[in-house]
Amino acid sequence: MTFVKINDIRAIRASLSGVEFKPETNFAVAMGRVSIQKNKDKGSSDEAQLERMEKYMGDKALVLAHEPWDVAETGSKHDKRRHFIEMLELVKTSQFTPKPIKHIVFSHQSRSNRNRESAREIENLIRSSDVTLHCVRDGLVLNRHSPFEDWLRWDIFNGLNEKFIVDHTKNVWDGIFKRLEMGLFPGKAPFGYKNHRSDALGGLSIFMLDSPECDWIREAFELMATDLYSITEVKAMLDAKHKDVEKSPDEKRLGESFREAFYYGEFEYMGQLWKGHPEYHPVLVPFGLWKKVQEVLENRIQPKVTERNHPYIGLIRCGGHLLDEEGLETEEVCGGSVTAEEKRKTLKDGSLKRHHYYRCASRRTKRCSQRSADYMKSRGVNAHYREEALETLMQEIVRKISFTTEQVGWMKALLLKHHHESSSTERQQRDALKTRYEMLFRYQERAYEDKLGGVITEEMFREKNGKWTSEREEVKARLDGLENNFDERIENGIACIELLKHAETTWKNATKEMKARIIKILVSNLVLVNGSLRYEMKKPFDVLVKGSSESEWWTRTGSNR
Repeated sequence: MTFVKINDIRAIRASLSGVEFKPETNFAVAMGRVSIQKNKDKGSSDEAQLERMEKYMGDKALVLAHEPWDVAETGSKHDKRRHFIEMLELVKTSQFTPKPIKHIVFSHQSRSNRNRESAREIENLIRSSDVTLHCVRDGLVLNRHSPFEDWLRWDIFNGLNEKFIVDHTKNVWDGIFKRLEMGLFPGKAPFGYKNHRSDALGGLSIFMLDSPECDWIREAFELMATDLYSITEVKAMLDAKHKDVEKSPDEKRLGESFREAFYYGEFEYMGQLWKGHPEYHPVLVPFGLWKKVQEVLENRIQPKVTERNHPYIGLIRCGGHLLDEEGLETEEVCGGSVTAEEKRKTLKDGSLKRHHYYRCASRRTKRCSQRSADYMKSRGVNAHYREEALETLMQEIVRKISFTTEQVGWMKALLLKHHHESSSTERQQRDALKTRYEMLFRYQERAYEDKLGGVITEEMFREKNGKWTSEREEVKARLDGLENNFDERIENGIACIELLKHAETTWKNATKEMKARIIKILVSNLVLVNGSLRYEMKKPFDVLVKGSSESEWWTRTGSNR
């Protein structure tokens, strides 16, 4: 069957097909991008991009409204793209001027973005402001009148770009996981070491001692351990001695280096301590020496002291919630510290009266509910807590552990029994450590005799002697720590027993410093929130406040010592 054309539809077909879109102006912005500064410094990718875009804009008669951006920044994290966001803001604000920018030019699409958020920002400008995107190398010109096929290309390439980043991230993490398993730090070695790609290990990056830098940092630890010199003095002495070290750490970096576990054979990554490979992560500083430096540094930390030493600073954290822009409470907990301040008031007789208040010390951008006077007033609580009110709240904690003389008697008996059991166990541990310490010393003596007799080489002696010396220092540190902890527990145990005799009376008559110590003994995780204190009772007090009879408490000892 043959149909005859009755109506002429050429006009409506032409109207639906549309005509070539012509932007309002020919003003444009352009960006050349590489991912990292190293590529920009050593490569020429950005130069090639700029040349390609310059030629294209000349052919299309586009006029730059701003000098082209030539940047090194990520394409996968939108919030980190400072230059990209700056360029888009310029395009947006220009829409309200007589000469709006209507063209955005990139060399190719992967240079524009590698994440969906950046892609959406560009799309919004195209659809809402009649902006045209030019991806020169890809031959893609995208505007809101572009055919579906061009938008499909845009979406497909965006998906591929994002997939590239996801795959690349997985590959990076696979490499990191493998290095952690092998005991190799996944990053640049600190001062005193150097990263080395071993051909014998298939190009694996390992760590080697970097002379003379390793001698510099080793001597820095030795000087610091004497506790005779400041960090400034240590650096000055070593810089004067080691002229062959071109660039030593500055004072701040040196202070940080003293804290690094990398030097004694371990390393920190993602908040966790990992063991280094015994061969490919050589020990530069013995553990005992590193530990001694930590003690020296800790002893030099001076607590911040106000005109009046407020006893409860550092004891309590803020449990308030952050407020949104409308002043409503969110789910996010502040978690800041609680600090103190002094308020002075002159009385009519001319005398000066001092009041001491505690409050949240957080300086976060978002407001903490416990720093908002209006919010706290709506809860019937002041944002500032008087010291006396805080002590009243803490007294309620002490009141829970007031016991009779009889109860204190049987609790003391049980604690003494447990003390004797612990003494026996820890005595065995100390004896084993002392035996090992003496054995290592005998090993070193024999090895020295073997070296003199020519049984072993000088190199073998140094290797074994260094290993045994390091282990002896570790054993000595464990011995010292065991004895210190043991003495501290005995002291705290005696303090607890004395406290339980007349807890509430002791509290009322105690100095403020003693009250702070009592609270530290009794509880942990002390949080101030909306006029009340939340806390966790420490052992054995968590059991004591639950059990009120001798039989009930004794039955708990199997799992709650």
